[in-house]
Amino acid sequence: MQATPPVPRKTANNQAGQSAKDHRQADTQQTNGASPAVISQSNSSPQGNSHTNPATPAHQEKTIRVPELPTVNVRTDGWTKTYVFFTGGLFLVGIFGVVAALKTLNAIKRQADLMEGGVHVDGVRVIEFEEGKQPIFFVKIMNSGQIAAANVSVSMKVDLVAPTTESSTEYLHDQSVTIPAHGANECFIRLASILKAGELAELDSGGMTLRVSGRITRREQKVIEYCYKYNQWTFGIRPSEFPMFSEAQGLLCSS
Repeated sequence: MQATPPVPRKTANNQAGQSAKDHRQADTQQTNGASPAVISQSNSSPQGNSHTNPATPAHQEKTIRVPELPTVNVRTDGWTKTYVFFTGGLFLVGIFGVVAALKTLNAIKRQADLMEGGVHVDGVRVIEFEEGKQPIFFVKIMNSGQIAAANVSVSMKVDLVAPTTESSTEYLHDQSVTIPAHGANECFIRLASILKAGELAELDSGGMTLRVSGRITRREQKVIEYCYKYNQWTFGIRPSEFPMFSEAQGLLCSS
């Protein structure tokens, strides 16, 4: 009776090769069938790991290079140049036109002022300047213009003041007149009271003061104020070259 030969045993190397083969097949199946795992890394590295690379900052500046733009050459044709010159010419003509219009307007205004001229008071005279009567005072207004001055408002006032007794007689009167071209017109005002005995002597000696004053208004022109004061005279008959009233201004009119 023959003995059965023994079954040969697998060596360790064969077992190791078979195990590696089985592992590779298992890895292949796991790769094909399962989805890849996502591994999230924390920003903070574990303590004690000195070989960990630092994280890249979220807002890191980057240099961006922009290529240079190509040079564009603009060509102006003859029509464009003509349009530019024509527009500039019209602009200059407009400026010269405005300047000429302003000069013409100023010239017209000056001519109108010369034609209208101006009004002014040429003097004051009085009639019935006697004791026991009411004197009448005339204010002469001149017009130096080439056209008549219409609607000239004239204000008149007469003051007869006695400084010693602090008494005065005052009378106001307003009127509107027309003064002819290169001519004159007189506005009159009557004293409100009768001259008493001795008042003329007081006027000539300086004991009393007599003033005729007022203002002239013509449309929008400057108001003209006037004041004439009686000139005292104690030497008999008054000569013609020494007028009875002379113009006074400022403090001389109020004194």
